Order: sequence, then structure tokens, then C-alpha cells
Amino acid sequence: MKEKKSVIFVYFMIFLSIVFSFAFVSAKAIPPKIYSISTFNSKFTNGEFIVEYNAEDIDKAILYYGTDAKSMNQLVKTDCHCEFGRNRKCSFEPDLTKFENQEITYFFVIKDKKGNFGQSIIKKVKVDTIPPMFGNPDSMISSINKNIVNFDINIHDNNFDRIEYVNNFDSNKPVVLCRNVNSNYGCKAKKRFNKGYFVFTIIAFDKAGNSVSQDASFSVA
Repeated sequence: MKEKKSVIFVYFMIFLSIVFSFAFVSAKAIPPKIYSISTFNSKFTNGEFIVEYNAEDIDKAILYYGTDAKSMNQLVKTDCHCEFGRNRKCSFEPDLTKFENQEITYFFVIKDKKGNFGQSIIKKVKVDTIPPMFGNPDSMISSINKNIVNFDINIHDNNFDRIEYVNNFDSNKPVVLCRNVNSNYGCKAKKRFNKGYFVFTIIAFDKAGNSVSQDASFSVA
């Protein structure tokens, strides 16, 4: 009888050790892992920063940014703003007014409620939050010669990328008028149209993704 009780006791102790071992393993948290950070593109930010990560829970997600590594600015978001889980994404939009047209350094840190944290790589981008500006919004069509429409668009932007137009009377894709032109020269282009009345939206983009639009109309006889 004693032997039976001792065997039962041994099995019970083994059972407890397994339970406690499992509880210990389960309690060990996997630290947050940041696998991607990005802005509009690799060279510019228009004010938005995105972090992609895996995290079992989140206490804080922090964006560090600035021109001086010794005194970085911080934008902190809690678990109310950044979701926990796998393959999550969180967006940050700090006030970059004082860094306009400067190169800044940025990185992310995500901390969980158990004290673990994950840090991203460090990247550099140029700040451009100001959209392009049309210099002649009311006279961007300089002349019409039969079915040839001449565009002459003055544009002001340090990082100008392209100008497109969209025909508001059909579902055609945007058409590029000019790309990578000197802002001092502007956009000069010729396009051929069939007879009719046209209403366009002309859109200027810079390399940071900022844009400005202006409607224009004309008739081709």
C-alpha cells in the first residue's frame, strides 16, 4: 500500500513540475519585433511615419526624430492608438514645422507591458510638408491652335516631381503633362484634343507626395 502511495506521489510531483514548467514557458514574453519603418519614400517624408511590427501587447510605441542625436524629439502612442498582434501597422504624424527642408534622423521603439522592447533600424529622410504652388492658376492654358492645346504652368516647389491632368468628363487615368522640370522654367506642354468642351483637374505633385490641384476648362472648335 505504501509503495502504491509513493508511486502516486511521484506521478503527482511529475505532473506539478510539468504544469509549472509550462506556466513558466507561457509566461516568457516574446519581445516586440519591428520589421519595417517607412515614410512616403526612402528620401522624403511629408510628415507621416509608419512602423510595422509584431507585438503580444503594447505599452508604448515611440517615434524618435530630429537633427541632433543627443536631443531627439519623441512622439509617444499608447496601446489605445497602436494595436497589438502580428503584422500590425501604426502611423505617426508629428509636427515637423521646425525641420522643414532639413534632413532628419528617425527610429522607433516599441515597449510591452512586461518591460520588453524592440528597436528599429535608424533612417534619414528630408522633410517636405509644403505642397507645390501654382504661379498662374487662372491662366495655365496659354493658347489653343485648332485642336492643339498649349499648357504653360508656373510651379513653385523645391522638390517638384510632376504635373498631371484628369479629364473630368470621362474615367481615363491621369495623364502626365510634365515631369522633373525646373520650377523656374515651369511646365510647357502641347496636347491634341478632339472637338468639344473639356473640364480638367490639373494636379502638381512634389517628391514627398504633397499635391495641389486646380480646375481648368476650354473648348476645341
